[in-house]
Amino acid sequence: MNIPEAIWAFLEAPDWYASRRILEENQNVLLSDKAIAFFRQKIDSLRFHPDNVKVVRGMEERLQILEDAKALGIEKAFEKFADRRFEELRRRMPSDPDVIRLFLVLYEREPEELARQIGVRRDDPVLERIIKHLRKMT
Repeated sequence: MNIPEAIWAFLEAPDWYASRRILEENQNVLLSDKAIAFFRQKIDSLRFHPDNVKVVRGMEERLQILEDAKALGIEKAFEKFADRRFEELRRRMPSDPDVIRLFLVLYEREPEELARQIGVRRDDPVLERIIKHLRKMT
């Protein structure tokens, strides 16, 4: 797989599990200096158009994973990514105990719905960390 194909596959992966698998299978390409420079250049070319804010943010998130994987290894890179996602979700969670209890009831009754509402998949390990965090707050 060449650099553009590998980056495109990494970006278009349907979930984080697939992204990781693509990175593991194509690490010689994706973690090369050329690939990271190419990816950074693509992000820079999109950065200043207002319609691209969300796209650029997602690409920057993926670039950070590649840079961390190159420096620390794939396992540590995804751990750092999960930590960043947990902190982002934790900041968005309510602090009112009654609302937290409602979140926990929703999680017990319809975990798929709660996952959808906070923007994760039901099998996302970050969801479990959020639930543990919420349980500690009640």
